[in-house]
Amino acid sequence: MRQLPRFQIEVERRGALLKPNSRLLRDLWPLHRTLVSDDSDTAIAMLADAARTLGVPHHDIHVHSFATGVALSTWIVPKKYTLKRFSLSQIAPSKIDIIRPDAISLSVAEYSQPIDREISYDELRPHLFFSAKRPNAIPFVFKYFYRPNYGFCLPKTMFDRLDPGGKCHALIESEFTDGHLRCLEVVLPGESEDSILVMSNTCHPHQVNDSLTGAINALMLIERLASKRRRHTLRFGFWPETLGAMGYFKHYFERRKIFKYALFTEMIGTPGDYALQFSRQENTLIDRAATFCLRNRGAGFRSGRFSTVLRNDERISNGINLDIPTISLSRWPYPEYHTSDDNPGIVDMPLVREASEIIAETIDVLDNDRILSPGDLFGQPFLTRFGLFHDPPGAGGDARRNLNKVMEDVFSYSDGSTSLFDICDRFNYGWSDVQMLADSLVEKGLFTVSA
Repeated sequence: MRQLPRFQIEVERRGALLKPNSRLLRDLWPLHRTLVSDDSDTAIAMLADAARTLGVPHHDIHVHSFATGVALSTWIVPKKYTLKRFSLSQIAPSKIDIIRPDAISLSVAEYSQPIDREISYDELRPHLFFSAKRPNAIPFVFKYFYRPNYGFCLPKTMFDRLDPGGKCHALIESEFTDGHLRCLEVVLPGESEDSILVMSNTCHPHQVNDSLTGAINALMLIERLASKRRRHTLRFGFWPETLGAMGYFKHYFERRKIFKYALFTEMIGTPGDYALQFSRQENTLIDRAATFCLRNRGAGFRSGRFSTVLRNDERISNGINLDIPTISLSRWPYPEYHTSDDNPGIVDMPLVREASEIIAETIDVLDNDRILSPGDLFGQPFLTRFGLFHDPPGAGGDARRNLNKVMEDVFSYSDGSTSLFDICDRFNYGWSDVQMLADSLVEKGLFTVSA
């Protein structure tokens, strides 16, 4: 793996919390991050370095590698792709530099085969791609991963300058060699091997909101949750879309039952309502918890059934013979999608942090939901005797929330079959309030945790 100098993560304080700044986004942005490439390895190394900077021990950071030609179920790890040089110019009837040699790598469709020759407009035309919706932007095209061909990506404004009767010179110097697909896993061990997985992608060169904001969200979650005691093990995956998830679950296939829930995030750095896509099972705890946390936060959102909102690596984790309930959270769609306009300038880091906070609360529900059973008491507990009575708002209590009423519902519905989240969701109480009051009932020995 190619080594880069250790980079500096800019941070700012928000209470006791440190957050990676947009510096990491800017450093990752221009890398030629594709399925298998030197720059993809560099991105994985940078993210692993970021996890270490956040205090994750070396032994909890893993890079799973899969060599070219290895079968990942029905998928095959492709060759490593190296794009060395490229240009496109019209040479007749007039000379026009359409794609200059110093243009960004997005100007060549991913995994394009080499070409170096004069070519007529008619022959070249099927290999040219532009965005009619974003005429000044370069589109992101990735259709040649497994179908050998070549393509140039250019703004429509440049395409319109080409003479349909003209002749061009097309140059793509690319190389295909044996390499390795790399998947980064960061583990925060819990009391149990039962795991909650947060997935994000590292691919899409010269794209930021698409994929990279999901990776930054994962780092924010690691920072927030690393020091907290957990029942579940938290796992964070960083890899190229689809193929990386296939590799990761090949590694864990014999142990796949450890994964209880998973979620995928990307496209969370631009304004707009959230898009929550439910798991294929539709009504599991993760579906309900995410809905509750979005609603309780007051965030605008829409929701949809599995594979109807945004299709990504949840197709793998929630797919056949894995069946891990997996949601996705994004702010899809946004205008700059899959073009060179998706750059660091469009990302609002506070929006990424807001999404991270919502996801952190969702994970907290998954990790801490439990069922309480009463001991040998009956009727209504004498709370004052145990120091558990909370004055109602009209009698000197907290005017913002009626903890007296919340406590009454917590002990009334904790019947050995109703979970704390069931109570929270039924009455739309704050999750932290329900947890705190339930903990106090257990600490005083009035209730026990039965599940």
